[in-house]
Amino acid sequence: MKTVGYRKWMLHVDPGHALFCVERGVSRHDSATLFLHGGPGGASSETLLDLVPDGFRAIAFDQRGCGRSRPVRSLEDNTTWHVVDDIERLRESVGLDRLRIVAGSWGAALALIYAARYPARVEKMLLYSPFLGSNVETEHFLMGSREILPEVWHRAFGTVRNASPDRIIEHFSRLVMGPVGPAQSDACRKWVEYELQASTLGAETALDHALLQSGFHLTYAQVSCHYFANRFFLQSTSCLDIAGSLDVPVLLLQGDSDLVSDPQTVERLARSLPRSRLHMIPGAGHCGGAPQLDQRLAALITEDLHDA
Repeated sequence: MKTVGYRKWMLHVDPGHALFCVERGVSRHDSATLFLHGGPGGASSETLLDLVPDGFRAIAFDQRGCGRSRPVRSLEDNTTWHVVDDIERLRESVGLDRLRIVAGSWGAALALIYAARYPARVEKMLLYSPFLGSNVETEHFLMGSREILPEVWHRAFGTVRNASPDRIIEHFSRLVMGPVGPAQSDACRKWVEYELQASTLGAETALDHALLQSGFHLTYAQVSCHYFANRFFLQSTSCLDIAGSLDVPVLLLQGDSDLVSDPQTVERLARSLPRSRLHMIPGAGHCGGAPQLDQRLAALITEDLHDA
């Protein structure tokens, strides 16, 4: 085994996109842990890679248009199916036979689709706060907080006439995809602030403030609204239906008070997967905004996922 430490590179997946990739750990040619970030519009976290035990290899990448991938905010050839193909290109490029996949929020949908298309390449999966892109989940995300966090909801969506999921998505897509200027920036900020506060069940954190100050919201909102407006490019595909065909061990981690990912949909996912275990965390919100869930995630990455 060869210790590779940290390595960062750009993977050119087609003439229009180059993906930022990072890996650490020990070079093993049979398997590695691949981290898939959420969003759509998020970015990889080297903090999660550090949780993988010594003796194992960990890899992550920023999806098309996201994070340190280039061109940033590019929506051309940026669909669910392009990103799933990118996962396979990455696996081939680093010479791996199989993957242990850790995927959060929207990344869980990508993981399920990848496992269905390339079943021989997936050893096991850990999916936390899964968001699968269904209409039910979209309504839960955009409307579920209206009564629970009325101030948060009205601050984000109160100006949308006769607000419904479709109207909210149409309203924000028009603004965030519009001309660069104050109206676009304000819409991006509102979209991202809403998700951040829904994730933390209304609490404001220093990390949330730092993300907004960094300009993260401009990229996140544009890529996110692109996927929401196109129904995540899953018009003929249901991740719940896909799940029933998977013969792979899956750990599921979900907060029962999550206002972004729908806990009932995750319970349905657990019933659909033939070989799953669901860890439901009482009182927890969405990943990144729920300390008790994030602590359990760290333990599962360190222990259960890497059992021999």
